[in-house]
Amino acid sequence: MKKFIQLEFNEVSRPIIAEMVKQGLLPNFSKIEKSWNRFETESEADYQCLEPWIQWVTVHTGKSFSEHKIFRLGDSRQLQFKQIWELLSEKDIESICISPMNAHRGNARGGVFVPDPWAKENDTYPNDLSSLWEFISSRVQTHATRSKRKSLLDGVLLFSRVGMRWGLMFRIGIQILKQRVQPKSSWYLSCLFDEFLADLFLSTMSKKNAGFNLLFMNSVAHLQHHFWRKFEPHKFDSKVNAPDCLASENPIRRGLQLYDKILGKILDRYEGDSNVCILVATALSQVPYLEKEIEGGMNYYRLNSHQDFLNRVGLDGLKAYPLMSRDWQIECDSETSLIEAETVLAGLNIGNDFLFQVSRNSSSSLFIETKVTRKFNVDEPILNKNGHIVGIFSEVFTRVAVKSGHHSSVGYVWLNRDLRSNELKNHRSIPLATLFHLPSNYLLGS
Repeated sequence: MKKFIQLEFNEVSRPIIAEMVKQGLLPNFSKIEKSWNRFETESEADYQCLEPWIQWVTVHTGKSFSEHKIFRLGDSRQLQFKQIWELLSEKDIESICISPMNAHRGNARGGVFVPDPWAKENDTYPNDLSSLWEFISSRVQTHATRSKRKSLLDGVLLFSRVGMRWGLMFRIGIQILKQRVQPKSSWYLSCLFDEFLADLFLSTMSKKNAGFNLLFMNSVAHLQHHFWRKFEPHKFDSKVNAPDCLASENPIRRGLQLYDKILGKILDRYEGDSNVCILVATALSQVPYLEKEIEGGMNYYRLNSHQDFLNRVGLDGLKAYPLMSRDWQIECDSETSLIEAETVLAGLNIGNDFLFQVSRNSSSSLFIETKVTRKFNVDEPILNKNGHIVGIFSEVFTRVAVKSGHHSSVGYVWLNRDLRSNELKNHRSIPLATLFHLPSNYLLGS
C-alpha cells in the first residue's frame, strides 16, 4: 500500500536551517537539503493574511484565502471546501491527522484525527483519544500563565494509554517542576509537546495502515517569534531582552535540533520504503523583526484568565476561547449580548492607549487582540469607558514575549520523490495551494 507522509514544520525558516547545517548541527536536515527535491512556496501578498491558520487551510484545501475566506484561528467549521483527508476518504483512503492547524475532521471516515489544541470543538476520532485532546487543549490554551496541578496525574495516565515513552513522560514532569522554580525555562515545554505529538504520530502509524499521514508541529515557529534575538543577537538592540528566556539559552537552536531528531526517526523508518512519499513543508516562514527595537521592542501581553477577566468587566455568562499569544474570542448567545461585549471591551483603556482591538468574527462571536505593545515601567490601572478602574494591568496580564520574528510569504518544501507533476516540473517556486494536489497525485496516481 502506498503511503504519503506530510510533515508540517510550521514557519521554519530555511536560512536558519542552512546556517545550522553548515555548523554540523542538523544531520537529517543536511541529508534532505542535499538529496531531496526542494521548492519555495509563495502565499498571500497581503501581510494580514500571512497567518499560519490561514495558510495551512490553503495547503489542506488547495484554495487561496480569497477563495476559502478562513481568517481566524478556530474558524475551520465555516469552511465551504473539502479538506484533503475528506477527499481521500471518498476514495476509500484513510488518514492519520495529528494536530492539523485550523482544521476539522469533516466527512472523513475511519482513520485517526486529533485537532490542534486551539480548536473550539473536540472532533477527535476515535473517541478514546478525546480525553487526551481535552487535557492538551486545556493546558496549551492557558499559555503557561496558570498551571493546573491536579490534572498532571490525569495527563500521565492519558499519555501512558497511548503508548508515550516513559522517558519522555519523565522529562515532561521534570520540565514542569523546573519551570515552577525558574519560569524563564518554560519555553522548552512547547518543544516537549511537539516531541509528544511526534511520538503519538509514529505510534499511531505503526498500529494503523493509513494512506495519508499528517503531523503538524508549532514549537519552532513560536521560538522564532520570541527568541530570534537570541539566535542572531548582532541584529537586535542589546538593551531589549526577552522576558521569558535565560541569557545563556538559545531556544531556536534547541528547537530545530529536536525537529532534526524527529525527522531522523521518520527517515530511519520510512525513507527506504519505495511505497512511501515524504513531504516536509513550512507553509510560510519568518525573518527578523526589527521595527520597534528603538521603542523597547514589541511586547506581547496575555490575559492570565480570559474567563475571569470577562467576569471582572461585567460580562458574566459569556464563553472565552483563548487562542495564541495576544488573541482570544468570545461567543455570544444574542445580538444584544454581542453589542454589549463589543462596547465594553472596545472601551477599555490604559493610559492613552485602547487595551483591545475588537472585531466581529461571525454573527455570534467577537475576535479580540491585546492592542498595547509598549513596555510598562510601573503598574497602571485599566479603565472602562466611564473612567472607572476595573483592574491593575500587572494583576490580570502577563508579559509573555518580545517579538523578534516576523512572517514572510516564502515557505519551503522538501520532497523525497520526483512526482513529475505538471505543477512541479522545472519549477523552483510554486504557489502554496499546489501542495494540496501532491498526496492525491501520489496515492491515486492522477
